[in-house]
Amino acid sequence: MANLSDLKAFGESVVPIVQQLAADWAANKANPDKAAASAAVAQLKTLVSQSSQPTPASIGQRAAALAAMDTALTEILVEAASNQISLPETKVRLLQAQENALTNAFGLLQERAAFDPIATLLQPAEINQISQNLDQAAQGIQQKQTAKDVLDTVIDVAIIAVSSLQKLRLPDYESSPVSIDSGRKPPQGPHVHSVSMP
Repeated sequence: MANLSDLKAFGESVVPIVQQLAADWAANKANPDKAAASAAVAQLKTLVSQSSQPTPASIGQRAAALAAMDTALTEILVEAASNQISLPETKVRLLQAQENALTNAFGLLQERAAFDPIATLLQPAEINQISQNLDQAAQGIQQKQTAKDVLDTVIDVAIIAVSSLQKLRLPDYESSPVSIDSGRKPPQGPHVHSVSMP
């Protein structure tokens, strides 16, 4: 059984990791400490490995996981906006899209009084793919020699983590029609993105 507290803890751990690696990057520090980043990847891998089993999750647990990951993405974007780190425009746009999706999903939680257990956070094929990506990330972190390269991998892992939130959104809204009169599109949850590990 997956535990959303693991996802919340991962999101919370990303913030100080990003802050430290950004500072190390700015200082051109070689061989930065990789222990925290490695531990975060291992924590996320544990969650993913359990994601094929039913996951009881209250509104509070879902909200906490969403909020923690939203804060993590926000911190990455803040560091990028402050010119502390330099990210490719495509990655910045992806992070912004994921953050917007998390914000929408968080808002929709307020409109439901209760949820059934999540049957599966991820399908077997998704678990296999994400597990492979996380294995590559764990190996890559150990091989990286600069804060920039370690941080790039941490950001990719954060994007993978957001993809695991896809089933925390509200299914009632996923099939809601687009109003032709208003032009309003129904809110969407995070999309699953396949991240290639360098």
